[in-house]
Amino acid sequence: MRRQEWLLRKKNDIHDPEILHAIKVHTTGEPDMNMLDKIVYIADYIEPLRKEAPHLAEIRQIAFADLNQGVAEILYDTLHYLSGRKGSVDPTTQLTYEFYKPYGKEQPWKH
Repeated sequence: MRRQEWLLRKKNDIHDPEILHAIKVHTTGEPDMNMLDKIVYIADYIEPLRKEAPHLAEIRQIAFADLNQGVAEILYDTLHYLSGRKGSVDPTTQLTYEFYKPYGKEQPWKH
């Protein structure tokens, strides 16, 4: 059991497997996420105090209109950002992007 899960279960008395799963995948995502997974994933990216993410205003609007497209656009931006930095990309993030890529639409910021 990962430390985060242990804390949620023991300290916060959270045992619902859907909530635990959504928290587990909220940073990398995973292919074919359920509704709660997508909501938590998107919420983490568009939360009000985040300021540095590229295209944040546009992605916020998209996410409120279409969860699948919101996930696709977040993943596109995330991978584009990470490709310009040192280090590796989590393989789950790449797999998740490949799954949601068809939901993305042409955007002015995409190359």
